[in-house]
Amino acid sequence: MRTRRALHGWPIYGVGTGDAGATDIAAGRVGLVGHVPPDALDRIVIAFPKSGQEPPPSLRRLARSVPFFSIRVNWPTFREHFDIDS
Repeated sequence: MRTRRALHGWPIYGVGTGDAGATDIAAGRVGLVGHVPPDALDRIVIAFPKSGQEPPPSLRRLARSVPFFSIRVNWPTFREHFDIDS
């Protein structure tokens, strides 16, 4: 997926730790959506490589090969701020 516009001061989501600071995410930045349980659209986790480059094609490869950070959004925010690339 790709950001439609810049996100400023967005909370970084640390798995198991909750909030882990904040970051700015540039418009057009590409990230990967993690598993989203059907009953948990308020907890969509999106991972981005820290380098700002395009992520590998899968979350598994991202987690194994590149430093990354995650953010968590709800469904209305996801629809407003992100496009799904095909």
